[in-house]
This record gives sequence, structure tokens and C-alpha cells, in this order.
Amino acid sequence: MIKVTIDIAEQKFLARFDQAISLAIPVRFDGAQPACFGTAPATASPLQAGSFVGDVQRGGSCNVPVLTLNPHCNGTHTETISHVVSASIPPAQIAPTLVPCILLTVKPCVAATTSEQYRPELSPHDTVITAEMLKKCLADADTNFLSALVIRTLPNTDAKLSMDYHDAPFFTRDAMQYLLSKGVEHLLVDFPSIDRMNDDGHLTAHHLFWNLEEDSHRLRDGARTHCSVTELIYVPNSVEDGRYLLSLQVTAFALDVSPSRPLLIPIEQQ
Repeated sequence: MIKVTIDIAEQKFLARFDQAISLAIPVRFDGAQPACFGTAPATASPLQAGSFVGDVQRGGSCNVPVLTLNPHCNGTHTETISHVVSASIPPAQIAPTLVPCILLTVKPCVAATTSEQYRPELSPHDTVITAEMLKKCLADADTNFLSALVIRTLPNTDAKLSMDYHDAPFFTRDAMQYLLSKGVEHLLVDFPSIDRMNDDGHLTAHHLFWNLEEDSHRLRDGARTHCSVTELIYVPNSVEDGRYLLSLQVTAFALDVSPSRPLLIPIEQQ
């Protein structure tokens, strides 16, 4: 085993890369997939060019699949501020190779039980993650590890790997403002969007996270262009809450989004 020692805030940790945990949902082009926003499933078909067929089962010399994929909806993906502004900042430009991270588990509540706000106005039956619950979960958290935050929601079953998402949980305005106050730069969640799936196009939580004016598609001074949002992850129940390192692996797509493979690296304090 290769041993790597990391210094974080004058503390030494052994990084267990041999025990890395992938949080990516596999995209099974010929099987069950997660679905959201009414998007068609991702598909793969063999390239056909002249007499060449990119399928060895059909007599081709090799397999060459052509993919139809919506990164925002067909699996685990990482977004930059370019998701809501016209500026071009691809994920590969900002995704951290290695960053301290905290994993926490929360049980979203129905909006009728909180006084916290959202835009548009909350429906009593909305399911939300609130500032109140985040404050309780992070009360004793090591702030040196809050550059990245991974949120696992309850109930947590492997149905998330192929679920047709409709009324998924999302963050209140208060919750997102609290995360900004804690310095979270890379936010990872196990649902399709940090905003309500039907939010009249406001994307309130996205704008707050990137420090943009409401409904604006322009950068402004202080915009958090170095920060990322990763959605549709899956965290197995066997993975314990706590401190990790995060390696956020993305493609070099020159877009606002990339399919991604977040890795949690267990650590041992020395």
C-alpha cells in the first residue's frame, strides 16, 4: 500500500486511497437509470460509418459507442456557476483534486414544520433541508474540513440508483445562507437539484450558493466562481458520517456541467 500523509491545519492524517469510496451513480445505458425533469434516458448505440460498425457482436473490429446523454439529468454530475450565468467556467477548471470534506446525514422535513423561507413561496408539503437541522448536524464539526460538504438524506436506499425523481428535497434560503457562512465551497447532494424541481425558474439556492443577484445571469463582484455543486450522488449506508478527503473527478467538457465521479478518501489521524 502506498501511504500518503496529509497536513490539515497543523494536524497529520494518513489518507487511505486504497479504501476510496465512489459516490457516482453508474450510468447503465442498457439498464435502469435515475430519471428527473422528464428527461429521456441516456442511450448508447454503435457508430456506423460507411461499412464500419462499432459493435463486435455485429462483426465490427471493435466497440465504438455513440452516446446520447444529458449530464444534468442522467446521473451524478458537477456544475459550475456557468449553470446560471453566461460566463464560461468548465468544471475541470475548478474541481478540487483533493480537499478536506465532511459527510453528514440529514432527514428533510416538510415545509409546514419550519418558518424558513424560499423563493417561490414554500408549499406546506414541500420537503426541505433547513438551516436549523444543518446547525445541529454541524455543531461539533471540524471547520477545517468544511471546504466541501457531502449530504446524504434519509431514507437512504439503493432505489436512489434508479429512482424517477419528482418531489425531491431541496434547501431553504436560510439553509443555503448558513452553508455560505460556514465557508462551504463544494456542495454534494444525493438528489437532482439543490432547488425545488418546479421553482418557476428562479434557482434561488443556486444563485445564493454562487453569490449572484436573484434571477441574474451575470457575474458580479464577489461571485463564487471557484465553487461547485454536485447532484445525484449516492452514499452507501455503510459509509459513516465524519471527516474525509474529497477527490472530485470530472471530464474536460467545456460546458457548465460534467458527469463526475466524486471519491471519498477515508483518513486516519496520526
